[in-house]
Amino acid sequence: VPPPLKLSGRITGSNGPLLHAQIPLTSLGAEVVLKTVTGEPVRGVVTALRENQITIAPLSAPDGVVSGTVIHSSGLPLHVTLPHTLA
Repeated sequence: VPPPLKLSGRITGSNGPLLHAQIPLTSLGAEVVLKTVTGEPVRGVVTALRENQITIAPLSAPDGVVSGTVIHSSGLPLHVTLPHTLA
């Protein structure tokens, strides 16, 4: 596994529950993290690419996310560890 990248960008808008952002060098399926205006983290996954624009499907309610919010990405796919009882 390659070392994670430290990429950052900004939210440029939304369309329903999906967020749009500008960030270089990220990939489909990559995990992104951003913070709402109250400081709550919102994790999401990149679902579409167009030049330096990406579409993000948030994994929780994106209430409090505004245009210009900074996002961060490792460039790596979303990874979730399940408890042994669910695996």
